Amino acid sequence: MNPESGPVKLRVVVDTNVFVSAFLHPDRPIFQIIQQAAERRYRLLISPALIQELGRVLREEFGIEERSRVRRLKVLIRAAEMVIPGKTLEVIREDPG
Repeated sequence: MNPESGPVKLRVVVDTNVFVSAFLHPDRPIFQIIQQAAERRYRLLISPALIQELGRVLREEFGIEERSRVRRLKVLIRAAEMVIPGKTLEVIREDPG
């Protein structure tokens, strides 16, 4: 613990699929991930790439209208801490087999 800044809070990174579930089912316990981050119980870390992917998934795979999609993403952005990765990894996006 740093006496100048208080206790160090847990930093959490969550997969896009978890956010999708939270937004599609706000009445279920999974939504507490976002609520507790908004209450500053821990530091929820997000990146611009995660926000972009989440917006795309909500639009393309679930047909969420733009206004609703933007509102949901704003909730997440307010609750979380944006980080800009220093390095981008090259990953396989789809199973080639």
